[in-house]
Amino acid sequence: MTSKTNADKNNAIENLKSEERYFKSHISDNKLFQSEYEISSQINQIISDRLELNREDFEAIINAFNKIENNEHYDGSGWENYKLRLSQLFFFYGYDLKWDNPYKKMTVFIEI
Repeated sequence: MTSKTNADKNNAIENLKSEERYFKSHISDNKLFQSEYEISSQINQIISDRLELNREDFEAIINAFNKIENNEHYDGSGWENYKLRLSQLFFFYGYDLKWDNPYKKMTVFIEI
């Protein structure tokens, strides 16, 4: 498992919350941000409810994340940033994400 500090993990979580706020702030301009806001909010709630994340939490995050690909959404740079920040969080907990083509759905995560 990686040896990232709690500060690194907390920073990654705050970055995810920042992206959620970004999605929410853009809904009035473009309704396609609604799906991104809802999914990021659901994922961030899973993360925020735990003192420490475990494998089951990460499986729940993957399941929530993959729901968005069944819905129309904005899929812009904010969503790309959210995915990168989510990958970072997984890494800080000792997991490596694998993405389906091309970088759409999370398929598996493995312990590194």
